Amino acid sequence: MGCHSSIKPHWQLEQVQLFLSNFSLDGQPQALSKETVGASKYQQASVALLGSDCQGEQNWLLSFDKALKPGLMTFELGVPFELNHGNPLLAETPLNQSDMFWTWQQGHKFLRIDLAKTLLTEPAVGKQTGWQFHLGSVACQSASVMRSPTQACKQPNRAKFSLDYQGQHQLNLDLAVLLAPLLDDPQLSQQSCMSDSASKTCQLLFSRLGLGQALPFETQQLSINAIEPVAPLWWFN
Repeated sequence: MGCHSSIKPHWQLEQVQLFLSNFSLDGQPQALSKETVGASKYQQASVALLGSDCQGEQNWLLSFDKALKPGLMTFELGVPFELNHGNPLLAETPLNQSDMFWTWQQGHKFLRIDLAKTLLTEPAVGKQTGWQFHLGSVACQSASVMRSPTQACKQPNRAKFSLDYQGQHQLNLDLAVLLAPLLDDPQLSQQSCMSDSASKTCQLLFSRLGLGQALPFETQQLSINAIEPVAPLWWFN
């Protein structure tokens, strides 16, 4: 799925970017590489930025420090707490992308999905022109929004995933599994989600991500495609 791809009728992709982190294989941490050409711009040892910004660049490649062996792979959609609340002016790539950051207190947007309405039969004034889902930690306590919390946020919102890795080189992300139930609902699709757990829109999205539990789903280097069949949110092929 590329820039300006249609998600559902009347909806078009403008931006989808996400941080993945804390990769492990059979319980052993798997470091990401910064030596592969282009990798240093999009990943550190424990976190990578993937996705497409239709106003800028895109990256759908993960590069690991060592070859992966078959086993149970786990990872998180999110930025680890110890990296999430640093000074944005001092952040190293890929954590220095300003539109993927909220505040020192809340940290980074772990997932950003921006959609635009493709068919507006009336003037856009007063009409819904887009929809957004920005996932990140909330209920973070610190002296001010310009200070980092010293303890974990009450709602860290890091989604954990696990899968059976058998040497495949492509990990697929199905945005339809995440978004279709919401975009098919005229009322829910009126409200964007900025990680407010009281929002019905956010509640549906959180449940699709399996927040709070490790969900099974059906990288050397793994290329990641955002495509639209059925079945799990993530899978290998």
